[in-house]
Amino acid sequence: MVVYLDVYFGLNLWMDVVLIGITAAVCGERITVGRLAASAFIGAAMACGLLTVNRKWQLPGMVIGVGAMMRAAFPHMRWRRLMRAAAAYIVVAFFAGGVISWWYFEVSAGRRLRASGVAVAGALILVMAVAGIAAHRQRRRRERDTYRVLLKVQGRNIITSGFLDTGNCLRDDCGRPVHICERKVIFEKDTCVEGSFSVTYNTLLGEGTMEAICADRLVVPALNVDIEKPVIGLAEEGLFRDGRCHILLNGVLGEGH
Repeated sequence: MVVYLDVYFGLNLWMDVVLIGITAAVCGERITVGRLAASAFIGAAMACGLLTVNRKWQLPGMVIGVGAMMRAAFPHMRWRRLMRAAAAYIVVAFFAGGVISWWYFEVSAGRRLRASGVAVAGALILVMAVAGIAAHRQRRRRERDTYRVLLKVQGRNIITSGFLDTGNCLRDDCGRPVHICERKVIFEKDTCVEGSFSVTYNTLLGEGTMEAICADRLVVPALNVDIEKPVIGLAEEGLFRDGRCHILLNGVLGEGH
């Protein structure tokens, strides 16, 4: 079998750029273009170098090469996280190679793979990768901005989940930050709340007023927040369709975090 090193190097360079980019997204890491190029160059050089060594040395060489690639891509990582990134790269590479292998042996039935087949396989890998990255990033963002909240109202302790909404800058007439909570979390339906007052808000849909109360205490351990007499706006409808959070924390809590 004849192998053209320039073509083989270029193919591996391109694939490593894609795989390292996917690995960075999966691990939630940012990577510069320069480090991406350097890491991909190391991977392509490793692939070409492994062609010249005995098979028994190829696997150890591959492990060392992947480690060098991850170090070049993420120099700030500690060894434990670096090992996780290397494992993620190997899984992504194995999956991408598996899709191409499936296309070649099952769909093409062992016949010579044409350019159209490569294009279809590449498109399939790209679609799956983009969908997986988007889902992973959305889940990570939800987890990052979601916190356990202790709300004390009229002597009752209510533990619920809150979302730190940096776009929530609502304040009452006294300038106090307003946190918005679903009414049903605190009070039963049609309960008349003594001492409540109105808070005016502005949205893209227009202006309005919201019933609000002064709670006894608001605690968010993960943000080191412990507030006495917080202002809580009462939302009549659910705040999230999937019901994952029941209180919108004012954006002021995120300052300094």
